[in-house]
Amino acid sequence: MSNPYSHDFHVRIYYPHTDAGGVVYHGQYLAFADMARTELLRMMGVNLHDVYQETGALILVKSAGVNYKQPARLDDELIVRTTVDTIKGASAKLSQHFYKKLPHQETDTVLMASVQVHLACVGEGYLPVRWPIGVKNALNEFCK
Repeated sequence: MSNPYSHDFHVRIYYPHTDAGGVVYHGQYLAFADMARTELLRMMGVNLHDVYQETGALILVKSAGVNYKQPARLDDELIVRTTVDTIKGASAKLSQHFYKKLPHQETDTVLMASVQVHLACVGEGYLPVRWPIGVKNALNEFCK
């Protein structure tokens, strides 16, 4: 299921991630997606705090949309698969798909949710700036 242009981040669902019914709280998917994007960059040697300190550039979420397919529940193990769809001068669009690993299966998964994220790179005054070269190179590695 994985491809050379994607990055997988694994997360286990714990009690604080769920609502009163034991289902993952809808906003938690955005937090998991953010962690997955950060780990993708970290794996490529990019530390977002260092990028800000060195260049003044911040990477912000301009928009995000979530499409829920099935509820994830307490103790599920999810795989967040991230791919970069497009990169422009100061923005990028990414797709992040949430898969549930099936018990006692090594490779079988079920799609639980999808997130489409539009990122913006901004500088002083929150005005668009070009991607710092290290960040752009890292994102290009995962562009379809």
